[in-house]
Amino acid sequence: MKNPHLDDADLALVEALRISARRTGRELARETGLSEANVSRRLKRLTDDGLIFFRSFVPPSAFGRMVEAAVVLEGLSGDALRRAGESLAEVEACASVIEVDHRYLLSHSHAPTLLALNTSIEGGLDPRSGYRLQIYPVLRCFMFPGARDRFAKRPPTEHAELDAIDVRMLRILEADGRATFASISSVVGISPTAVAERYRKLEEGGVVYPFVLVAAEAESKPGRLLSVEIAGPLHPPAEAIESIVKPDCAAFMGGPAQFMASINSADARDSMVLAGQLAQIPGVVDARFAPITFVHKRKGVLHTESAQVTCG
Repeated sequence: MKNPHLDDADLALVEALRISARRTGRELARETGLSEANVSRRLKRLTDDGLIFFRSFVPPSAFGRMVEAAVVLEGLSGDALRRAGESLAEVEACASVIEVDHRYLLSHSHAPTLLALNTSIEGGLDPRSGYRLQIYPVLRCFMFPGARDRFAKRPPTEHAELDAIDVRMLRILEADGRATFASISSVVGISPTAVAERYRKLEEGGVVYPFVLVAAEAESKPGRLLSVEIAGPLHPPAEAIESIVKPDCAAFMGGPAQFMASINSADARDSMVLAGQLAQIPGVVDARFAPITFVHKRKGVLHTESAQVTCG
């Protein structure tokens, strides 16, 4: 659905930024047909008004967290479910924690090993609560719009040699994907030229992926969770699913649902229409939407802010 606050030129600018959130004004002008001055004015208005914002994705594997998993916690309800969500939000291994349909918790989590992940999660929960915990491996997670194409060109690193300055730079870039080299320089204490060279190596090495989001794609916004069971090869049906629902986050995984995605719409009727369309895709056995009823936490690998949002 078209955002009423973004006109056609704004949308063209956003699409140009999908390729790389750090494209220059000259590159954006050439891509959109706007003047450089117009590009600059529009970017300032869109960011100042909170209509778009910039972040960076840093792959957990860069820090040796080689296991990514979907953690599902069931068997609780009401206040006990909410308290368990609050507990999971305090676990460092859990990058996100959402409550789905007031029935269960889902966390995208990462750790060096599966044992370390299981230990850290169980250590944060009350063993007397009677919860049921299941951990499903994530084969590949696309954590931002346009990630599939970006990852195909430059896969996330499986390990990176990072020093303290690199980590400080990445922390800044997670919070502001278009942070200037001069502003980063003033924080990390090296020259803008040295920052630019380090950034080039980080980007080329698959350690940092700056991206743009429109306000409707905000990471703290509740929406709906899509779970799809697929028979046979995974990728062709998953690509067809993504082309229809255009999720802000999607994952290939093991377990009863081979494809999961979060979408921004909270409209049940829209979900019914989409489910009917998905059922026509060859290989799709079952497609279900469920409301995200509470967001306990969504953050990056280094970013420490948590979001608590109730779906109305």
